[in-house]
Amino acid sequence: MNIKKNATKWLMITIILCALSLETVSAAKFHSNQQVTENGEPLMVNTVNIEQLDFPIAQSNLFNIMEDAKVIASDPDLHITIRGKEKSDGTYENMSIHAPTFTGLLDGVQVVNPAYAPQLYSTDLDGDGEPEVIVVLTNGYGTGIDRTEVKVYRQDGTLIPVEDAQQSWNTSFQTQINKQQMDITWNQKQMILPTSILQDPTDSVANGLQIGAVRQYKIENGQLVVAGSVQVGMMNILGELTTVYQYQQGRLQAHSFQLELDEPYRSAIQIK
Repeated sequence: MNIKKNATKWLMITIILCALSLETVSAAKFHSNQQVTENGEPLMVNTVNIEQLDFPIAQSNLFNIMEDAKVIASDPDLHITIRGKEKSDGTYENMSIHAPTFTGLLDGVQVVNPAYAPQLYSTDLDGDGEPEVIVVLTNGYGTGIDRTEVKVYRQDGTLIPVEDAQQSWNTSFQTQINKQQMDITWNQKQMILPTSILQDPTDSVANGLQIGAVRQYKIENGQLVVAGSVQVGMMNILGELTTVYQYQQGRLQAHSFQLELDEPYRSAIQIK
């Protein structure tokens, strides 16, 4: 189906229905052979000149965004499509989302590379019995970097706020570093990692502990999950921190955390 033509058709129908219900819109603004009652009240409108309407539907953001937009991602099973315009910096602008029950603007950053196309999901995250539409966008990628963001829509097109994973990670770790060792405090645990095990210890110590250079959202077992890398400098990936979200107080909040360390760091680290 041609989305642009279909959207234009429904736009015209919406305008006609709005025009019939608005008493403030003058009948002179409609080009039609109107049928009228005996007292002169309009009974039916055949065609509408949208340029003469008092409300700016023809200039709406969504209508303009759909012009010349290309399909970025589509899931035939879910009947969800993401569209946008390619920018010179390698990302898309003016993105829109088209789902079975709503169509709207999609605010976020998405790279053009099709290998990192948006991921689309549909599952009930807030426990109301209705599946939400989940869109995972890739903000950027490169050597040691792969960052995504997530948008969660209800069936009426409203967004469910999602707690910033990066902020929760940054507050959950405290580190102190010297030339001999790195003291890490996480989840009420104190861990000591000797710097001698690190590649390029001097540069690594200077950069300190970094979380989330790789940040990937996904749906796993019906839950929103985000995994972030835990590393020291660019060369030492200590492991992965996984966060599971839970719907509370009107938003999806970071609920549980799990840290998995990789070898050789898992064997070298000391837990107090």
